[in-house]
Amino acid sequence: MQGLTLDKVFVERGVSGSKPIADRPQGAALLAVLQPGDTVITPKLDRMFRSALDALDAAIRILRETGGKASIVSFNISEPDLENFMKQPWTVTSSDGGPGHPREYATFQTKYAVYVKQKHTIDTGFFIRHSSGLTADIFKLDRRGYLKAGYFADVLVFDPNGYVPKADYIHPAVLSEGVKELFVNGVAAVDNGTPTGATAGRPLPHTPPIGTCN
Repeated sequence: MQGLTLDKVFVERGVSGSKPIADRPQGAALLAVLQPGDTVITPKLDRMFRSALDALDAAIRILRETGGKASIVSFNISEPDLENFMKQPWTVTSSDGGPGHPREYATFQTKYAVYVKQKHTIDTGFFIRHSSGLTADIFKLDRRGYLKAGYFADVLVFDPNGYVPKADYIHPAVLSEGVKELFVNGVAAVDNGTPTGATAGRPLPHTPPIGTCN
C-alpha cells in the first residue's frame, strides 16, 4: 500500500498467550482504525508488515501517537456463517456504527446489494421485513415498522436497481445511493433523491410489556 508506514499501523500479531490473528477465520484481513477519520485497511498481513518490531511495542507506539484513541477491527466471522445467520427468522438488520466503520452509512444498502441482488441469499421481501416490521416487533415500538392506517408515517422508497452502498473502510462516511423518497414521522427527509435537511426523527423509548422486565 502506498504511504503505509510502521508509524501509522498496528498489526495484531499474537503476543504471548494470545491466538495469532492469522489463525482466525478471516485473519488475513485486518482493519486498523487509528483515530476518527483516519483508517487503514490491510489486504494481507504477510504483505503488509515486514518488520521485526514487536507487536506489543507497536501497540504502545500507536496508542501514544494517537492519544490513546487507536483501535482495530478484525474480521472473524466466516461468510457461510454470516449468510446462515442472516437467513434465520429471528435476525434483523443492525447498523451499530462507530468511528471509521462504514456500517453507519451503508449497512442496509450492503445487505441488499450483496445478499439480495448479488448472492440471492435472501429475497427482497425477507430483506424489507427484517429491516422494518420485525425490528419494530422485537423492540415493541408502538405503531412503527408497518404501512398501516394510524401508524407513524416512516416510509422509504428505493430504486431496486440502484440501491447501493458507497461507503467503505477507507471512506466510511459516504452517503449511499438509490433512496428516492424518505419520510420520517410524515416529514420528507429525502425528496426525489435529495436530502431536504428536515430532522423529524425522535428517540423511541422502549416500554417493557406489563409484567415483564424486557
